[in-house]
Amino acid sequence: MDVHLKNITMSFQSAGSNVIAVNNFSATIKSGEMVSLLGPSGCGKSTTLMMLAGLYRPTEGQIFFGDTDVTKVDAEKRGIGMVFQNYALYPHMSVYKNIMFPLKMMKVKKPEANKKVEEVARLVQIEHLLDRKPAQLSGGQQQRVAIARALVKEPKLLLLDEPLSNLDARLRLETREEIRRIQLKVGITAVFVTHDQEEAMSISDRIILMKDGLLQQVSPPQEMYRRPVNVFAAEFIGNPPINMLDNLPDYGGKLVGIRAEHFHVSDAGMFQGEVTHMETIGRDTLIRVTGANGVSVRTFADAETRVRLGDAVHLSVKPENIHVFDKTSGERVGEGA
Repeated sequence: MDVHLKNITMSFQSAGSNVIAVNNFSATIKSGEMVSLLGPSGCGKSTTLMMLAGLYRPTEGQIFFGDTDVTKVDAEKRGIGMVFQNYALYPHMSVYKNIMFPLKMMKVKKPEANKKVEEVARLVQIEHLLDRKPAQLSGGQQQRVAIARALVKEPKLLLLDEPLSNLDARLRLETREEIRRIQLKVGITAVFVTHDQEEAMSISDRIILMKDGLLQQVSPPQEMYRRPVNVFAAEFIGNPPINMLDNLPDYGGKLVGIRAEHFHVSDAGMFQGEVTHMETIGRDTLIRVTGANGVSVRTFADAETRVRLGDAVHLSVKPENIHVFDKTSGERVGEGA
């Protein structure tokens, strides 16, 4: 089922003034794909999710599930499954009863409901935990129960609101892989809200990037990384952050973005300076090179390039890896020449 958001605006009254959380936002989520709503805190991504869920009604615009206008349809009639940041499990109920609960509300007959619970428990690999209470589970296991409860009623759309933020780093990695496996196996259309660009890059078919309630870019993760449409997209996506340079001789009046991995230590190049910082992160050695004007950039030093603190180095870059932006609008104007 395709999902269409058409010119959606959501405003709230706060301290006597009108606050626009989402501003004239349009996007399409294609049937069976996983789309991440990504952006910094306060950008409007969770508000957009709440409008999809029917928990907020947009001030302006329309929401379609397929050809059906659901803008004014109540949440419980939209056929959605939702997974919250805090799991929202019932602590006094067993895992089995937690998963069963939506079916009980839907008045599904007991034999059919039992079958559905067992099937979804196998899908998310928690069939051995059905008799336990939530307090007896790890964070990752609780998240699987929450996903099972959302999926058991066979929703048309799965919504996930910062579902990994309460997990430690290792569990986040495992659980996001598990969410993707389940989503692909079921083939459900899914929207995943996160402020973590690494999560969005790893789990999504496409990313919808937002800032201040406005849509910035919609594209597959690697396209957003390789061809950001504006300075915000370039700076938000990527770790370490992109190097953004001003007043380069060949790019008057423009901002130039170059990612750390695209600089190379060489005999001559567009940037030169002194190695002022080095740190090894796993297999990579990240260095900071500071020019005579005090401007510094980050890049990686490979094993064959024996660079030490205090060395004077030149950095070169291929023209196709230079991102050029208008200084006033922040919009992309092309690649390097």
